[in-house]
Amino acid sequence: MDNLDCLTIADVERLLDTAPAHPVLPIDVEFARRMILDTIEGTDMDLQLGGTQSSDHQVIPDAQTAALLLVPGVGWLRPVRAALRHLLNNRTADDTVDNVDDPWMVPESPGPLSWDTAGAAVTDAWHRGRSVVGVAFSADDLPLEFWCLPRRGQARLPGPTNLQIMQFIDDRTGQWPSFSWELLPDSFAGQVVPGDLAVGWYDGITADDWLAAVRKSLATRASFQRGMQAATEAPPAPEVQGPPAGPTLDQLAGMDEAVAWGRQLAEDLADYRAGRIGWDAVEHGVVLAGPPGTGKTTFAAALARSCGVPLILGSHASWQAAGHQGEMLKSMNATFAEAAEAGPCILFIDEIDGFTSRAANSHGYNSTYQRQIVNALLEHLDGVAGRPGVVVVGATNMPEVVDPALLRPGRLERVITIPVPDTAALIGIFRHHLGTDLPGSDLFQVAAIAAAAGATGAQVTQWVRGARRVARKARRSMRLGDLMQQLASLDPAADGNALAVLVPIGGMQ
Repeated sequence: MDNLDCLTIADVERLLDTAPAHPVLPIDVEFARRMILDTIEGTDMDLQLGGTQSSDHQVIPDAQTAALLLVPGVGWLRPVRAALRHLLNNRTADDTVDNVDDPWMVPESPGPLSWDTAGAAVTDAWHRGRSVVGVAFSADDLPLEFWCLPRRGQARLPGPTNLQIMQFIDDRTGQWPSFSWELLPDSFAGQVVPGDLAVGWYDGITADDWLAAVRKSLATRASFQRGMQAATEAPPAPEVQGPPAGPTLDQLAGMDEAVAWGRQLAEDLADYRAGRIGWDAVEHGVVLAGPPGTGKTTFAAALARSCGVPLILGSHASWQAAGHQGEMLKSMNATFAEAAEAGPCILFIDEIDGFTSRAANSHGYNSTYQRQIVNALLEHLDGVAGRPGVVVVGATNMPEVVDPALLRPGRLERVITIPVPDTAALIGIFRHHLGTDLPGSDLFQVAAIAAAAGATGAQVTQWVRGARRVARKARRSMRLGDLMQQLASLDPAADGNALAVLVPIGGMQ
């Protein structure tokens, strides 16, 4: 085709259909490439590498340089090295053989018998004037000769965030996964390696199915690691606590309805253990609802202490952290079995709003996942009725989203609201946390100021701790002014409401 004037429409269409010089990168390498660019773009490391935004030509550094890129784990080594060869040398992802004509050398990990060979290759590349960029998770990932080079730059590749993974899935599928944050929060997303994305990928996969595959790969790897750890270590002690240190029900303020219920439960459990009543006469399920910091966990501990029974802890998040759905269900089963063994006891389930309504999420993979999780909890709650000795106390900030089936008679049949404490309740809360400090002091003013700000028991704990710190640094007993100072330091922007604190001169000594 010597004369461009002779091109026909068919010729043009054929040229447009011609595959590019370099094939599309594999999923794991493409994800690693994007993570590298996100990490170093606009930084000194990017400038040192000569600019990595273009992958259609080799990057020639202005001066010979050595750089180090640290990765989150060994699962990142191969895809990151392949991505760097593509970015810097314009090599294909499957081209792992070092080419002496390339401007950059990306060393491989030395094998058990190739330390001398790997080190000699790095030394030879440096003597030829080539730049070297090493990728490592530990010192063993690169030969000693690399660590002897005069490195001029270093960067650390962080674990991916939920947003980075979801954007990648969206770019490849044209869809944003449903319930992306709930199914892969940052605490889980940071453990994802490029291979997790590659294992589940196929042309035509939906975003939801791909995310499910990523979760499965992540959970399988985590399960394997836990199995290896369990084979070499003694199993952890069960999370069973005796009557916890701290207040009893009689020492709690601002929880009148919950305290009244707890006292009745303590009496019923005493009668049950004495054989005066059967288990069917004991109310064995309740949900505590209230804003964060109002003392729901404190109440559960005080309840166990007042009843003289162990406290066993569980939550939607701790069970989900065990891994994929099967692992989560095993973790939930283990907690309920532990409670049955320890009974009579209090089983406290935090974040029960994580078991959201199945009717509200009735479509797609996530609805099936959520339905099976809620059904499993329902089976356990129904089992509690026939398994004497286990009192289940749930806690939530959002009772309206809890699946209604959990709140039916025989399960968690009562919902008790724990409100933000008023002035009278705050006086009692301050007095409890102060202990022997400020004996005989009038706490009305400090409690009224705290109540006006909508303070919770958790904030009172923080203020008392801060006041003790001030007094300790001054080498003296606490003064009321120390406590008032903590309230005066409230950040008005925390909830958008300004708070004026009036401190009478000479009255806080």
